[in-house]
Amino acid sequence: MSCIFAYVVTNMFMDRLIPHGYDEALGKYTYAPNTYGRARQEGWATTFVGKHNTFAIKDIDKNELPKIAIWGDSAVEGLQVPDEKKMAQQVSEMFAQNGQPTIGVGIAHSANNLVDYIVDMSKYELLIPNIVSHYIVFSNVEDDTLPDRNTGTERSRFWYKDGFMLFESDNRRPNQEIHDLLGRLNLRMVSYFIGKVSRYRIQFPWNHSEAIARTDREAEEPPYNKVDAWEFIFGELRKQTTKPITLIYTPALPHIRRGSIHLKDSSQREKDLITIAEVCQRHSIDFIDLTENFNDFFLKTMKFPRGFANTFPGRGHFNADGHRLIAEAIFLHELKRSSTNR
Repeated sequence: MSCIFAYVVTNMFMDRLIPHGYDEALGKYTYAPNTYGRARQEGWATTFVGKHNTFAIKDIDKNELPKIAIWGDSAVEGLQVPDEKKMAQQVSEMFAQNGQPTIGVGIAHSANNLVDYIVDMSKYELLIPNIVSHYIVFSNVEDDTLPDRNTGTERSRFWYKDGFMLFESDNRRPNQEIHDLLGRLNLRMVSYFIGKVSRYRIQFPWNHSEAIARTDREAEEPPYNKVDAWEFIFGELRKQTTKPITLIYTPALPHIRRGSIHLKDSSQREKDLITIAEVCQRHSIDFIDLTENFNDFFLKTMKFPRGFANTFPGRGHFNADGHRLIAEAIFLHELKRSSTNR
């Protein structure tokens, strides 16, 4: 009886697992099409999952309207907000109101990074008709753009070993078949536990000196120059398509720390963003920094672009306002580019 009670409660008040399946066209595991995701622990929404890790659109591969591809991780998935409030759908609505039928398409999976977009971009241009431009939404400068990060995921990776290398993953998780079964049964708690345990090697007794040594290694200066890494990875990105590409930085701002509101990134992050913008320009990639947009919105409304009624304000994923701010930036940038190209 207690097991039945726990199952009912977790199905009501925990996020719903989205089943996965192998996508032959992409050559990797993706969310199973024509399924639904549900968020309850952060936000409160239900999401329709379409083909090839797209969201809130059915049969996107049969739609012939012009499309703006919006790439990202769980921020672009937007499982925490209703479908009509997701950034891609808000882009579509803005173009419709402007008399220009254009479809925003969110292409995303939790934990994706820049390498995932590099290895998939040309495939999506074959799968989804009439993509006219690409926008990449990112927040974590280091994890998304530098080598030897994201080592705890099954996603594609950027490596450095006597040179820069890209590794394409099929996204297969350890114990994938078990996760697929748990997804179909929506046994969220069991899947969560297996996922955590499978990522860590539990060793007793715990070796404190080894942990310190590992932390010291992580703090060491990398064996590469950051600018060289950015030149390489943005050069690889530019090779994937002849269509326009725009990188959108979405900071974790404003945020609350020690009882105060903070509106600025670290000075090192600000310097890195300036350098990334310069590297992008050399590779004919546009760059948008939404720091000012997010801060202005907060100062005018006293609302955060991240956080929900059931989470800490200013943290976590984008709420509907955050999605709208990103959609507005995409819409205005696309209008400006279109008028310039006439």
